[in-house]
Amino acid sequence: MKAVAWLGLLAAVVVTKADDTQAGLLRAVTDAGFGACKSAVKEDFNDYFTTTGVSGSIEIIVQGRKTFQVIAAWGTSGDTAQQQVVFEQAGDRCAAYSSVQISFGQSCMKYLGANPAWKPREVVGDIVWTKADGGKRALARGLPGGGCSITYFTSRSYHMDKVK
Repeated sequence: MKAVAWLGLLAAVVVTKADDTQAGLLRAVTDAGFGACKSAVKEDFNDYFTTTGVSGSIEIIVQGRKTFQVIAAWGTSGDTAQQQVVFEQAGDRCAAYSSVQISFGQSCMKYLGANPAWKPREVVGDIVWTKADGGKRALARGLPGGGCSITYFTSRSYHMDKVK
């Protein structure tokens, strides 16, 4: 019975590779039936489209009639970013639940020392839980060779766009 339920869930998921431009992503969001969330997508993926001189890839995963996910990765070796945002349409709002992971060559402690807004709160194994003023949270994890991976978590709510 569980296998049948999983197959039903998998059948509802549609993955679309978006054109690697802002217009291409917004067109793919609209084509997937989520045009009312275009402004939310545009704002949440601003870094992806304003970072210059790097290659990237972006996909949309439709998870139902009211929920979709956009996943992007960009950067160069030793300096990369990965962003995953789940968008949910509810009433006149588009809620966005985001995680952004960046990886770079310097140690986490050096990064946190240079960015005092991110205060270490707890260490669990090789992960440092941090919190910034305003309540934003991030996890910092050391990488082999002395690098660092930091994952930031945010959530926002946007007014839906009017769809013509």
